[in-house]
Amino acid sequence: MPVARARSARRWKDAGSGAGGATEDAPATIPSVAAQHDDVVPTPPLVIAVEGTSDRDVLAAIAHRRGRDLAAEGIEIVPIGGAHAIRRFVAGLGSDARVRGLCDANEAHLFRRVLDDVQVCTPDLEGELIRALGAERVLELVDRRSFRVLQLQPAQRGRPLEAQLHRWLRSISDRGPRYLPLLVGAALDADCVPQPLEAVLGYTDQPG
Repeated sequence: MPVARARSARRWKDAGSGAGGATEDAPATIPSVAAQHDDVVPTPPLVIAVEGTSDRDVLAAIAHRRGRDLAAEGIEIVPIGGAHAIRRFVAGLGSDARVRGLCDANEAHLFRRVLDDVQVCTPDLEGELIRALGAERVLELVDRRSFRVLQLQPAQRGRPLEAQLHRWLRSISDRGPRYLPLLVGAALDADCVPQPLEAVLGYTDQPG
């Protein structure tokens, strides 16, 4: 898959600073390769920019299950703290940075203003996994008692099971970190990992 260069980027003012751990509110910065090795200019590492830590954890789980060492490959997955941070994040990497993005459909326009290589989850990561696994398989993995409470809500009655599951997974913030690893594990077992997740890790050549 061709790797996009960041558009209209600038050097990070403090190129010698370390790549601190990212959080939802404070994304990590990547130190300049040239600043570390003045006499050698290797191929810049690949940065995969994702919206949040759940996206990073899902991609890392896929790579791990497939025996890949992303660090050894020069790949870092960085949660940037939300799609609106993408321009600032990319600007801090420098003009020679290789950056690929993964985002939800509603945020794709923000990523595509800055990056050429963007993979899009439709409508989001949860939706991709529900569609890949099928609603009945997802139902086997979730808390059915809690899910039934949501189904009985007037606004949810008569909605498709897929839509109800999607709403349930996203209605409480801690459900993503709890259930997304289970869903991606099931998708790996069934060999049905959604295409955007495959593509952003370089397993396919299909555009986002």
